[in-house]
Amino acid sequence: MSRPRFAAVLILLTSASLLQPVVAGDLEPPGSPAPTMKTLVDVEPRTALRNQFDTLTPLVIDQSGSYYLAEDIYAFPNAYGIEITASYVTLDMNGFSLIGNLEVGSWGGIWAHSPSGVLKGIVIKNGTIRDFLNDGIDLTLAKYCRVEDMFLTRNGLDGTGSGVRADTSIIKNTIAADHPDAGITGFGNIVTECISTENDIGINGAIVSTSYALFNADDGLRTSSNGVISNSSAVGNGGDGVEASNSLVIGSAIDGLNLVNGTGIHNEVN
Repeated sequence: MSRPRFAAVLILLTSASLLQPVVAGDLEPPGSPAPTMKTLVDVEPRTALRNQFDTLTPLVIDQSGSYYLAEDIYAFPNAYGIEITASYVTLDMNGFSLIGNLEVGSWGGIWAHSPSGVLKGIVIKNGTIRDFLNDGIDLTLAKYCRVEDMFLTRNGLDGTGSGVRADTSIIKNTIAADHPDAGITGFGNIVTECISTENDIGINGAIVSTSYALFNADDGLRTSSNGVISNSSAVGNGGDGVEASNSLVIGSAIDGLNLVNGTGIHNEVN
């Protein structure tokens, strides 16, 4: 084929391809575009708590939900540091401290109460509570609660307070030091992986396990009737190392220094 004829054929083929109809895609979108940004609730589905210096009022949690401290909280005189008046509240202290007023006095650290009845399902964790006149944490008007990963010290400066006071609850991985009453106390509690030192009574609970009571003025470990103390130690306490009437003591070490005013293990089984 000569060059002029070949060129003519190529031009005809190119022209024919350009004349073919072009099929376009559907220009209508299938639906409205989905949001690409998360809301603040999605990013942080908890409520931050900060000091209320502008209103000079204490913090009150009156709705169920999850809360966290965004800074150290300083309590006001003649008030509790934080009041919880609703069930099913989780308070993550987020590594911060709740601090009482030593000059004038703050009543207590965290107090759970409600005029409508006993509260349930309160969780307090991951922080420090110190320098209050009464208990560091008072959950006696609540039940089925948890206290975890806490450090409580120098509460009860009026001479009667404890670190943690709760009933039918779990206290775990918590240190209580330098309280005029018990470090950890209450009825029907499970206390595990805790340390109580330089209080009046170390730990008082229905079931105490893997815990340590040392240098308390009175008894180190106490349990109520039908309780259990297991895999724990009591060292250098002024009263009984273990006061376990009608209860079971398993695999626990009781140091001779507990014999100052009592016996190493006082276990009366009737």
